[in-house]
Amino acid sequence: MKRLILVILLIILVLSSCSNKSDKNTVGDFLSEDRIYKIVGTTQMINPPRIEIEIQEEQWDYFCRACESISITKSEDKADLNGWQYKFEIEEKSGKTIKIVFAEHGIDINGVRYNYSGYDENAFISMFK
Repeated sequence: MKRLILVILLIILVLSSCSNKSDKNTVGDFLSEDRIYKIVGTTQMINPPRIEIEIQEEQWDYFCRACESISITKSEDKADLNGWQYKFEIEEKSGKTIKIVFAEHGIDINGVRYNYSGYDENAFISMFK
């Protein structure tokens, strides 16, 4: 009987740890195009001046698809993101704001740092021209 209870508790523990695993595997997992109200983008480069623009609705699909192609893993790195950056504030229709910073050495999403793969640093430059 004790063995059965131990097995049941072990199964519950394993299942609960699996359900707590983050389901966010790409930057795009944080976004839903149909909930977007407005996207404001800012560039921060070494030499050029800082540019801030509102991303037009026609570009939202491109933005979301580009984000879906970027794989992420949570990072323990707490250092500031230095160098070039693309910052996006996505305001949802509900009023919720998602802040994403793409930088040379990581991605910050709502204050949480991620490592990335599959990110083309030129993916967003066309939005600022």
